[in-house]
Amino acid sequence: MRMVVPMSTQDDYFSFLPFAWIGEIMMVFSCGLTAGFRVNFYEEPETVWRDLREVGPTIMFGPPRIWRDIVSQIQVKIADSGYLRRRLYEKALALGLKKVDTEFKGYNPPFLTKLSHKIMYWLVFRPILDKVGLKRLRHAYTGGAQVSVDDFRYLRALGVNIKQIYGQTEISGISCLHRDGDVDPWTSGKPLPGTVIAITKDGEIISKSRAVMKGYYDRPESQDVRNGWLFSGDFGMVDSKGHLICIDRMSDIIVLSNGTRVPPQHLENRLKFSPYIREAMILDHGRPYVTAILNIHPENVGKWAEDNNIPYTGYVDLSQKKEVYDLVEDIIKEVNKNLTQNMRIRKFTILYKEFHPDDDEITRTRKLRRRLIREKYKPVIDALYSDSGHVSFLGEVRYEDGRRDTINVTMYIREVT
Repeated sequence: MRMVVPMSTQDDYFSFLPFAWIGEIMMVFSCGLTAGFRVNFYEEPETVWRDLREVGPTIMFGPPRIWRDIVSQIQVKIADSGYLRRRLYEKALALGLKKVDTEFKGYNPPFLTKLSHKIMYWLVFRPILDKVGLKRLRHAYTGGAQVSVDDFRYLRALGVNIKQIYGQTEISGISCLHRDGDVDPWTSGKPLPGTVIAITKDGEIISKSRAVMKGYYDRPESQDVRNGWLFSGDFGMVDSKGHLICIDRMSDIIVLSNGTRVPPQHLENRLKFSPYIREAMILDHGRPYVTAILNIHPENVGKWAEDNNIPYTGYVDLSQKKEVYDLVEDIIKEVNKNLTQNMRIRKFTILYKEFHPDDDEITRTRKLRRRLIREKYKPVIDALYSDSGHVSFLGEVRYEDGRRDTINVTMYIREVT
């Protein structure tokens, strides 16, 4: 990675991800020790965002969920600002998006566009980035899953030099990444020097390099490595520029009863661009249409409810408010406008709790454990494909003080009209 990314002893890296993740090991130990940059750690899990602002790193690596949270923080701050400030921000953002979209197409933006964006960066964007700790950031990386194109465009429009990484633990973490001046929001960049990427006839991404593992400990029957090629289990393609496009896990592609193939991550990322939706899971194999189980963002939706004089007692109560369902339905309608008829979300429900790593519903890097969620919430999923307008579910809730309780909750099923 250091062969294509300039790093030095003058850089600051902010480490806040678990060392069980290969990406953090690569950044902190491999890059940190060879480049000699300063590694900063958070004080407590509850102080991560405050510590990020205090450190102001120059290099940062995080999964898409982290960048989504940062985008959400910015959007909420802007929504709370005055009319003139919002109007200036909207004009600056439109200019920024115009600039980066031109660059994504491989063209050099006009001098006046670049100059105007530079002015807006210092006048509008830099103070915003300072509020979330990104003012000094030179290199921002995302990996572990494909980041939302909307989030990617948004951050680059604000002046954040975010780039996508693709890799696996089995190939020592990183095999592809964007280079400065060659960034595409739909791809994961080109292979690192010494790495070869290919696509099988079934569309599976395979890779070969000196970094590929020899095999799994105590699993000699594994076929993930064959003739030096690592079979990823990811569905993708290589474009005309040599960039890798990772579409989704092959096992996660949804095939509806009419044969329509639906990549769930694409739809989920579009939904999560809203500051009010924290997590989404698209459903379901062999069914006649697409549905979704959603988590609302507690802070953002809570503030929205307060601003609109909607009383609530807690997350469970807030998640099932009619007004919140109306809010989420409007978001889904906007997403559906850019989807083909068969891929549009027909029904949804808002889960009474957030997906949580301690409940094995998501990983520590915010990847959905889809099989477990399907098993755990099977009655909810079945209700999404019935004529019922609600479903009763006996589930567990976790309180801020660590206590757990079992409750019988009624969740509503909303059809998107």
